[in-house]
Amino acid sequence: MNRTAFYVNYKDTDLCIAVDEQSYRDTLPQAVLVFIRHLRDSLDRYIATDKTYATTLTPYKPSLQPLATLDSFVASRHTQCPPPQGRFGEMLASILHHMSDAGAQAGTGPMAAIAGAFNKALAEHLKNTYNIQEIVIENGGDIYADLHDDFNIAVYANQSPLSRKVGIQIPATDFPLGICTSSGTCGHSFSFGKADAVMIVCRDVLLADAYATSIANRIQTVDDIQTVADTITDNDILSAILIKDDRLAIIGRYPLKIFK
Repeated sequence: MNRTAFYVNYKDTDLCIAVDEQSYRDTLPQAVLVFIRHLRDSLDRYIATDKTYATTLTPYKPSLQPLATLDSFVASRHTQCPPPQGRFGEMLASILHHMSDAGAQAGTGPMAAIAGAFNKALAEHLKNTYNIQEIVIENGGDIYADLHDDFNIAVYANQSPLSRKVGIQIPATDFPLGICTSSGTCGHSFSFGKADAVMIVCRDVLLADAYATSIANRIQTVDDIQTVADTITDNDILSAILIKDDRLAIIGRYPLKIFK
């Protein structure tokens, strides 16, 4: 199926979005911008009242009192451009808890799942509002994909000689999925590790995002690649590729694919 791609940027959210040609319309980029602006501004307002949520590197639950103010904040903040569909504060509260749950399962703070959270919320909004049939959202190396065809994806691994030369093929029957990548040698995200890339595939894109961070944090040298891969036991991880320099480990249901 042919797809149409477009880009939307707001603050440090940098999105590349592709939808099937039949679903695309000229109003989509502006609709995405409005949604992301509401979501990001509301999140910023929340974390101003709960700074630990934004800074902790360990599992953490959002405080309940600030959540009660989100709907009134959103309504007053966006009087010229109302939030899309329903009680936006309730949706943000659900996102904050989902980020916390993903971080707790992966052993990270909730913000490790923020890109995945934005991708999932946006994908659900677009599918529900515009009846989009196929969608891929890429946000700083983290992908939400819901496709009708098999999907080949190569791993970008910075200066590694394996960068863009290895990856996986995901069958159409497995979508929707989250495909998230973390690196200690490129990108703006904080990492304790020095992996060139760790790509994680989960059905839950927030969990894939958090696990990519968690697992990448544990890789310092090429000798850690297989050791860390052997410790990945969570059945929610459908596939993982770990890359450092010229060393690679792969686990899970999708076999390694070589790209020329």
